[in-house]
Amino acid sequence: MTGFFNRRRRRSGGTLSVVGDIAAQAGKLGIEICDVSGHIEEVATRVERQADVCQTLRQSAAATLAGNHRIAAAAREMRTVTAQAAGDVETSQQTLEASLSDIHGLVEGVTVIESQIGALRAALSHVSRVSEEISLIARQTHLLALNAAIEAARAGEFGKSFAVVAAEVKTLSAKTAQATGQIETTLTQLTEQTERLITEGAENTARAQRVREGTRMIGDVVHSTGHAIMQLNAEANQIATLSGEIEEQCNAFESQVLDIATDVEHSGENFVQAKNRLGNLLGVSENLIELTAATGAATADTPFIEAVEQAAAKAGKLFEAAVARASCR
Repeated sequence: MTGFFNRRRRRSGGTLSVVGDIAAQAGKLGIEICDVSGHIEEVATRVERQADVCQTLRQSAAATLAGNHRIAAAAREMRTVTAQAAGDVETSQQTLEASLSDIHGLVEGVTVIESQIGALRAALSHVSRVSEEISLIARQTHLLALNAAIEAARAGEFGKSFAVVAAEVKTLSAKTAQATGQIETTLTQLTEQTERLITEGAENTARAQRVREGTRMIGDVVHSTGHAIMQLNAEANQIATLSGEIEEQCNAFESQVLDIATDVEHSGENFVQAKNRLGNLLGVSENLIELTAATGAATADTPFIEAVEQAAAKAGKLFEAAVARASCR
């Protein structure tokens, strides 16, 4: 009988020792769980901040993408406008070149007319000299006719036929003198008009020369403008191409940021779940410690538990005494 109780006592002592070990391990587990829970909470806070940063980054990426959309649209519009302007300038340049060719033809025509007017003046001058010679011959013929008439009168009957010829020659010379006078008057008027034409022709030639120089400058300006617009069109094409590439990169960047934000958000949710499960596990550990304490087995927490129980009992007695004194009064 004594041996049975000894074995029972040893077995009971071994059980209490195991319970104490379990309580000790449960305490360590609780401490580790608290430590891990603290780290998880810290990491969860960081992940939450990262989620906010990712959200801001996502908004910035969306704003950047929208801005690049507008830039790309403006670049495409500018490319269309510059292409149309280049076509209009090319058409205008062709029209201007045709007009310049016509103007140059007019200038050359004015120059030719001026030279022809000069030739006309020379011809009129030559005709005037010939007319003067004819007038001189007519005067000399008139004098000869007068002399012949005088001689015919002296000859009497023998000079009548010669007198008739002299009279006809005199009449002819008079008509010739009258005709040359009219020619001289006409030539004088023609010469005056020719001089005016020459003066106006010189002025017109000078104006035409200035017009030709001006139109040449206009042609140069239009050509330079067309060249500049072509360069602008080339730059617009390059900008549109680069904007398209940037737009593709921004789309990829926004997709990556969205994936990162989604992953960070899921990580935050996972950390919250892990924190909750660690809280549950910590509760299980505390329950295990309470159960081991309820068995009466001595553990590392037994002195603290006994001290808490004694303090609670003392506080209860003091409270009851205070209530009793208050009742007596």
